[in-house]
Amino acid sequence: DLDPDTGSLTASVAVTLTNTVEPEGLPSYVTGLPSRELEPGWNKMQLSVTTPHRLRGITVDGEPAPAELQQEFGYERYLTEVVVPPGGAVTVEFALDGQVTLEGGHYRLSILTQALVHPDDVRIRVNLPTASVTDEVTLAEDYQLSLSLG
Repeated sequence: DLDPDTGSLTASVAVTLTNTVEPEGLPSYVTGLPSRELEPGWNKMQLSVTTPHRLRGITVDGEPAPAELQQEFGYERYLTEVVVPPGGAVTVEFALDGQVTLEGGHYRLSILTQALVHPDDVRIRVNLPTASVTDEVTLAEDYQLSLSLG
């Protein structure tokens, strides 16, 4: 949600991670070796979101999760550990709030990509007091959204 009069916003970034591995019949260099922590096929990772905004909280499948804060290129980078079982999916939500400068009556959103085997599918929704804007893109390159608020 964005208030065009003040530039204040509340935002959420929801990321759904899917693990399509079927550990039976695959070599250990694909599924990982069994350990005290994880069975073969489980995926454990650090998921991060880099933003100029403040973190209100992180949830993993609706449950509160711990966050680690780092600085990166003048932005806040929020990380949390995520474990996805074979054939499963996990949704991580980062709740944010902040302030934006509306240059010339425009709101600008930038989503920067990283090198991935498969591009990310992204759905963007911006709620204004008078309307909502939705866009769906497959990110093969950086994405820019500019909305006129006038």
